[in-house]
Amino acid sequence: MKIVQYGIFVEMEKAIEINNIPEYIKKSGGLTDKNGYLNFPESLGTGYLKMIEPLPQLSIMLQHYELKKSLFIKRSKHNDSKSVLIFSFRNIITGKQNTQKKSSFKFMPSVQVSTADVALDIEVPNLFETSNIIIRIEANFLRQLLEKDNNARLTELVVQKEQSYLYEEFVSPKIQSVAADIFEIAVLHPLANFYYKIKAEELIFLFFENLLQRDELPKYSIHPKDIKAVYKLREEMLDNINEPPQLDILATKANMSVSKLGKIFKQIFGDSIYNYYQKLRMQKAAFLLREEKLSVAEVGYQLGFSNLSHFTRLFEKHIGMKPKKYSKIN
Repeated sequence: MKIVQYGIFVEMEKAIEINNIPEYIKKSGGLTDKNGYLNFPESLGTGYLKMIEPLPQLSIMLQHYELKKSLFIKRSKHNDSKSVLIFSFRNIITGKQNTQKKSSFKFMPSVQVSTADVALDIEVPNLFETSNIIIRIEANFLRQLLEKDNNARLTELVVQKEQSYLYEEFVSPKIQSVAADIFEIAVLHPLANFYYKIKAEELIFLFFENLLQRDELPKYSIHPKDIKAVYKLREEMLDNINEPPQLDILATKANMSVSKLGKIFKQIFGDSIYNYYQKLRMQKAAFLLREEKLSVAEVGYQLGFSNLSHFTRLFEKHIGMKPKKYSKIN
């Protein structure tokens, strides 16, 4: 069965399909402790959900768990529609045992930001430690936070409500560092809610900092079936990471024109299909250096580079440092 996993289609055993994970945990016997953690019952796995609401306009859900069976979460459209934005920082902290799984790279940390009326399918794999941070923020409140900077691009993105949209970015080391801080603070700290508010806003800031590096922020009308088609194509790119994508073939598979596919892909991922493919290759290279501890030469050759100097230049362009230096700090 093909299903979407953090925006990626994968072959998995049949997963349990649910619409609301907190309700599912409670119905399965999960209990909320005195500190507000909704703990998974042993029958489902280990871990917890923690809902925090430092402001009426801002809520944060912390998720940290490992499941015995896969879950297929169908995030349906919310009634508050385009007046609320959802920032989903998924698989934000890598589990220690995840690197032993061949599929680990497909669950790389990512940030999805969308209006609340965008329906998404999220596959949570079994026996895979995951940490997620889901932030819901009212668009008008976010606009107030941004207005003094007079950034027309972001203000237009936040306040325009006539269209649904979805953006995705790779997770930067800065974002992962802030996320780790959020999970580490003691829930009984006297300033915990103040801290959560500041850190949630910092995560949003860091995402916007990355988003503003895009050449443009288009907002084409986007349909759920187009989202699924684009993520399915990205899965094919991941499965064939050593083969450059062929646009005409991809467009035919997605049942779109090359032009339409390019527009939707660039809106979601911020780059052309080919440039994004190169980013994926370098993310794969970083994963192999960091998690599998391969040498620079082994990584370069595994990804199809016969010229290691070219590989080094490309890695530095996308990751921000040479691969040898990167391997030493990880």
